[in-house]
Amino acid sequence: MRSGPLTLSLLPKATSLPDPPTGPDEHPPSEWASHLQALPYDCVRDGWDILPPFLRSIMELPPRREPMLRNGIPWNALELNEEIGKLSEHVEATYMFMVGRRVELECVLCQLGGGVFPYCVVIDYEDGQTECCNCLWECTTRGCWLLGKCGKYSFDEESP
Repeated sequence: MRSGPLTLSLLPKATSLPDPPTGPDEHPPSEWASHLQALPYDCVRDGWDILPPFLRSIMELPPRREPMLRNGIPWNALELNEEIGKLSEHVEATYMFMVGRRVELECVLCQLGGGVFPYCVVIDYEDGQTECCNCLWECTTRGCWLLGKCGKYSFDEESP
């Protein structure tokens, strides 16, 4: 078991990643999924520990798709990696997009083309589902429109 501070040299770099896929077609997990699974983002780590409880709960889920962007988002690999690493919510939202369930009836934000991801993706748990990945990325204060006008999913470690 490792101890001590996390050194950046041990974490994967985004410089070798291809530009993220865009558009409506889903892509199988590949280089971006592998990169994201390593969680090389300081905003979610304290050394080797992963801080956000929600992220810890979904880390064991297998990737279903490659993280990708909605058409019109012009980020290259380095820009996307930087945007993901700005906030823990961005890391969680991207991970959620990679491992979650794509919903058939999208929330209003996703229907209007909002958010960075091309689909409305949620994590199911025994009593319902989380807010969608786009609403989480946008850090909406009213919660996901999929859950209702004022519905906000409040995660506790025992839900999913």
